[in-house]
Amino acid sequence: MTSGSEGECADATICQAAAGFDGPTGLGSPVGLEAFALAGSPTSTSPPAIAGIPEQTQTLSEQPGGWTGEPTSYSYQWERCGFTGANCHPIAGATGSGYTAGVADIGSMLRVRETARNAVGPGSADSAAVGPVASDVPRITGLTAGSGITGSRLILEGSALDTAARVTLGRLEAGFTAISPTKLEVTVPDGAKTGKFYVTTAHGSATSKAKFTVTLSITSLKAAGAGTSVSIKGTGFTSSATVAFAGTPGTVTFVSAKKLKASPPAGVGSGPITVTNTSAPAGTVSSAQAFTP
Repeated sequence: MTSGSEGECADATICQAAAGFDGPTGLGSPVGLEAFALAGSPTSTSPPAIAGIPEQTQTLSEQPGGWTGEPTSYSYQWERCGFTGANCHPIAGATGSGYTAGVADIGSMLRVRETARNAVGPGSADSAAVGPVASDVPRITGLTAGSGITGSRLILEGSALDTAARVTLGRLEAGFTAISPTKLEVTVPDGAKTGKFYVTTAHGSATSKAKFTVTLSITSLKAAGAGTSVSIKGTGFTSSATVAFAGTPGTVTFVSAKKLKASPPAGVGSGPITVTNTSAPAGTVSSAQAFTP
């Protein structure tokens, strides 16, 4: 080959052929983007970088590298690489400073080539590859805790969790905060029973493989009438459990680990009932429904 260009980096001298050397194959010459740089053309002093999350539908941004030679213009070429970051090939049309990962990128690494130009000629440098690109369909691969009381927090681990719109434990809505695409902090909802977590996003839903065991919870309240005792059902109650009505202590009778009977104090107002265990499973839990005198 004595003329033309390889196409992947056509503006760089290393990718151009001429009599006496073959840039694309490196035959008879050193290999590297700067191997045939013209004296005075831009030379990379630090490579470009990529900012953003390598996930389908997420946009990555090129962070400029450092250059000598006072470049007057820049261009970009995003490349799709193998799982190890090697065997990179240009992505057609991906020539802006930002790139939105698509279906074709799932499982691949991505990098960007920055080309700087001045009056003498161009110089190019590659970023480190990022990825592999994850699908935007959510997955739950694990829980950081397999059990806990209502009101406690745990982390759901998986992928594409940062776009969660709804999280439930069984049928109950759970509060959550997205920490990253792989981590979702979840609060065990009041009234919850042992069950699986479900995460819903605009791109699909995911279910935890393992059940989360609720160790202490108030699942229902039942009062026979005004001024009478209240039957409190749930799980994890101990003989030392105390009960409060809207924050005011009441009297309590232990029936079983799943049932308490409690009498409200005179003059108490409406509000949640709380049960506190001082022995395992220790903690304070609240009823999902309010007590009304």
